[in-house]
Amino acid sequence: ELEDLTEEVTCCYGIKPLQFDEWETQIKEAGFILESVDKKGMNMSMRAMIQYEGFMTSMKMCANMVIKPVVASRMMSIMKHFNKYNDYLGYGIYIASKKGD
Repeated sequence: ELEDLTEEVTCCYGIKPLQFDEWETQIKEAGFILESVDKKGMNMSMRAMIQYEGFMTSMKMCANMVIKPVVASRMMSIMKHFNKYNDYLGYGIYIASKKGD
């Protein structure tokens, strides 16, 4: 269900999103040793939008939402999706070294 909803919102057809533990498994199976993992969840609050996009870009996005109802509808859909699946969405920074190095 999450994959279907993620495709619908992000339009990334053909890409399978991986969860944090799946990334770790793939890295280890490729022969790497994980040195450090930093996981960050994502949310869609106004504060987060300003942090991720910057103040001016966020203000432009808000202006577009006011001017164009279709943009507002799309943003509401994205925000609902992000907030519902906040535990599954985010990014990870993985630092690994090759075994034997």
